[in-house]
Amino acid sequence: MTNIPPEGLEEEIPAARRRLASRLRELRRAAGLSQEELGERSGWGQSKTTKTETGKTVPQLADVEAWLRAVAAPAEVRDELRDLAEVALSATSSWKREHSRGLRRNQLRYARMEQAASTIRIYQPGIVPGLLQVGPYARRVMALGNPSGQVDLDDAVGARMARQDILYDEGKRFEFIVTEATLRWRPGPPQLLLAQLDRLVSVSTLPNVEIGIIPLGVEAVALPHHSFVVYGEPEVDDEVLVIIETLAGELTERDNDTVQLYLERFTRYRAAAVFGADARAVLSRVAAETNGFVDQ
Repeated sequence: MTNIPPEGLEEEIPAARRRLASRLRELRRAAGLSQEELGERSGWGQSKTTKTETGKTVPQLADVEAWLRAVAAPAEVRDELRDLAEVALSATSSWKREHSRGLRRNQLRYARMEQAASTIRIYQPGIVPGLLQVGPYARRVMALGNPSGQVDLDDAVGARMARQDILYDEGKRFEFIVTEATLRWRPGPPQLLLAQLDRLVSVSTLPNVEIGIIPLGVEAVALPHHSFVVYGEPEVDDEVLVIIETLAGELTERDNDTVQLYLERFTRYRAAAVFGADARAVLSRVAAETNGFVDQ
């Protein structure tokens, strides 16, 4: 079990999401409907209504429309709720804000999302994903990505290492796609990269983990764009969301159409990647070349 403190598993619900949940609850009550009755009118169970009203899940636009029909909401209210839903489904947060309370807290936030998802898909064209990093590599990466100079670097690295326990939960599935260029990016001495490559070889043998590598010599199937993580499996998890990292901050997308766009893009990257023994052969080749720099 991942050794994450309980406070790290509590979700901080954004303002737009809280407002949407509150307004939907108010409309249901004003219409004199129970949660069960609203679910019956809208075509879903009471559990979905409860999770929506508490902000645990963000309703899709189609669900909001069904809710509004069930409570016979007037036109001006419908416009208000649609606007709220669109904002709640797509949230942007700057790194300045995310890091303002320390780097460790951000790691605990990721841990919460990882524990809630049955499947996690990660595409990373630049650096080794955090769930696969060794401690010294993680420390260098986090130091480079700490422009605000937060002082809890040690605690943050420890939290990132603790997150990795979840890789051994065979009830979850992990799919990683990285480029060969990712394997060659070196945030420290050659010995650090060699240790990181060895870690990738080891994790690639876990039964619930797939590490795909897109070799440099493979013809491109899509533009590389940016890194992203898809948390959850459609039709399995209550909610599927995408986290997209940019230079300035982080974008969270919950809209089904947007999620599907990223799932399709992940499938295209996956088609260009090699796995298993072929992936380990790429790792061995990169390690052999890196080893040549050790004494230089």
